Amino acid sequence: MMIAKTIKQNNIALPFPKGKTYNIMQSNKGSFSHDDDYNKYAVDFEMKTGDTITSADDGFVVGVIKDYEFGKDDKKWTPYSNYITIYHPPVGCLHNMSI
Repeated sequence: MMIAKTIKQNNIALPFPKGKTYNIMQSNKGSFSHDDDYNKYAVDFEMKTGDTITSADDGFVVGVIKDYEFGKDDKKWTPYSNYITIYHPPVGCLHNMSI
């Protein structure tokens, strides 16, 4: 594994169109579902079905799960979340966005 000696600074954006605003439902390190290593930096925005979601950085959509209709405010439903997976080549990471 090759480790970069410099860190590239990326200009990232919020995951929705400029000029739009949304309330934050759960911030990073939130106790409901952002309390593990995989999710600790996640932020959940209160968005409605049909609202436009954009990528925070350059990338490619590599997966979409969109057909789950059930769920509740309980961690047991986490495996049944709708989400988009985006690959960000500049930093080499995968990013999941719940939808």
